[in-house]
Amino acid sequence: MSILMNVRIPTDLKEGFQEICKRKHTYMTTEIIRFMKDFVTREVDQELPYQSDLKSLDRPTSSERNLDTWETLIQNPLTKTWMPKEEYSPHVE
Repeated sequence: MSILMNVRIPTDLKEGFQEICKRKHTYMTTEIIRFMKDFVTREVDQELPYQSDLKSLDRPTSSERNLDTWETLIQNPLTKTWMPKEEYSPHVE
């Protein structure tokens, strides 16, 4: 799903960005999304060690409580395959 977003930026910055995008045969939207993805990826990679330790203490969701687990693995109820708990997303199936 895409969401329309309005952003206020200085006119000279927008014009420069627009000109560079034209020269490189790309769209401003494409480059803004690329910038945002890179930023999010960098921030996630810089997550502090104690934050990931705290995630391991999270309580299982109500759907996870009814699933078979073994150490850090969870069994997909549809395929009966085992996968890391971080990768299991019941809403994707």
